[in-house]
Amino acid sequence: MKKKEIRLLDVDKEREKLKEMVDLDPLVPAALKIAITKDKMIISATLIRRNFQISYPRAARMMDQMEYLGYVSEPYAVGKSKVLISLDDYNKIFENNGQ
Repeated sequence: MKKKEIRLLDVDKEREKLKEMVDLDPLVPAALKIAITKDKMIISATLIRRNFQISYPRAARMMDQMEYLGYVSEPYAVGKSKVLISLDDYNKIFENNGQ
């Protein structure tokens, strides 16, 4: 699967997509960062649920949101998805680096 590359010129577009999602779970950025930095670019609802001690339905909704945004792949094995953005991309989008 090809990794999604976000160019500097696309960062504003990515931030706009996030603003448009009025129901974006506030834990989405933290869940992505955990998957990128600690879990070898793999994420699942179970991983989210365990790390944040939240319900499975909420974790599943978070996975759906991340997939919709294009930050994770469709599930490929037992609910696991690959993270499609790098730590550098994450920092540009969520931590306002590169503004």
